[in-house]
Amino acid sequence: MRWVRSLAHKKKGCRTDAVFLCRWQNGDFSVVKAGNKEEAIEFLDEVANAEGCSVTAIKDFMAHFRLRDDGESELERFGEATYSDIMERS
Repeated sequence: MRWVRSLAHKKKGCRTDAVFLCRWQNGDFSVVKAGNKEEAIEFLDEVANAEGCSVTAIKDFMAHFRLRDDGESELERFGEATYSDIMERS
């Protein structure tokens, strides 16, 4: 059923994006939503040149942020599947 919805979106001209994980050479990582790997690399240029880095699509992404007393937010934790994807690619 999922592929039927995906096919219907393509016929209507809708864009189907994926979430990509980029592992930087220093061990840091970035997560970006893009239409394909090439577009993800273009978006990642805001951080640094991602060509030559590991950039892979991940199936699931979940992150929980905590609102601090000073009004700023901070990452509290990743979902289990997301954490596993990050650690597998380290």
